[in-house]
Amino acid sequence: MNNPTPIPQSAAAALVGDPASFGRVDESGVVYVRTLDGERAVGSYPGKSNEEALAYFVRKFEVLASEVALTADRLRNGAMLAEDGEEAIKKLRQQVETINAVGNLEALKIAVENISPLAQARREAEAARKAAAAAAKAEAKIMAAAEKEKIVAEAETLADSDSWKSTGDRLKVLLDDWKKLARIDKPADEALWKRFSAARNHFDRRRRTHFATLHKQNEAVITLLSNGAKLYEKNLMQQTPIDVALKPGHDEVLKTLLSFSGMTLSNAKFSFVNCDVPVVI
Repeated sequence: MNNPTPIPQSAAAALVGDPASFGRVDESGVVYVRTLDGERAVGSYPGKSNEEALAYFVRKFEVLASEVALTADRLRNGAMLAEDGEEAIKKLRQQVETINAVGNLEALKIAVENISPLAQARREAEAARKAAAAAAKAEAKIMAAAEKEKIVAEAETLADSDSWKSTGDRLKVLLDDWKKLARIDKPADEALWKRFSAARNHFDRRRRTHFATLHKQNEAVITLLSNGAKLYEKNLMQQTPIDVALKPGHDEVLKTLLSFSGMTLSNAKFSFVNCDVPVVI
């Protein structure tokens, strides 16, 4: 009896045709599989017909062939890590060598060996992906370091600004931008953050001092007016207190002066003609 010719390449190829053609059942019910090395007994199925016994051992072969095909597909599609694939190949080799089943076992052995290049390709792809991720992370750190340096430099230029509202808003934006950036090397990150915090804290202290001073000025104005200070007396520039209070940053004092005068901005006539945009009360 001639040995069957193995069909190489894939587990699917091992299933081409009828796997049952690689087996037979003798008169005592023992099932045999034909291989390149000759026949060998794979077992029996007591109480079943010869056809049922043969079909049982064919199903065992088909289950293993399906597992081989699934492993190859998962490696090919990137659904399995190379390390897991290599471990799976080892187990499949052992199973193909020891399985008691009926089918083209030689073709299935070749199919298992053909998975190895897929595992190697997956390992190379994983290495390339890791290298690309590392390069991207390094590039992100470089960009983040440059952006953080810009943020710190701008914050330091704003630290002595007297535009309290707009500068405060801008510093908040810079802080949000900082939080969106990737972490860089710890010593460099900490040094830049220290400079950034110092600039923000310096501005905040100046702003608090400024408005505390304005509050004290307003209290002084109230005290003076309550004790008979002249509301419409002019200075050497021919400006009344209200004219001077029209300058930016004196809103609270302006409200106090208008309150004592009984006037509003819509009906008061001011002599100060070079003031900034009037504050709307």
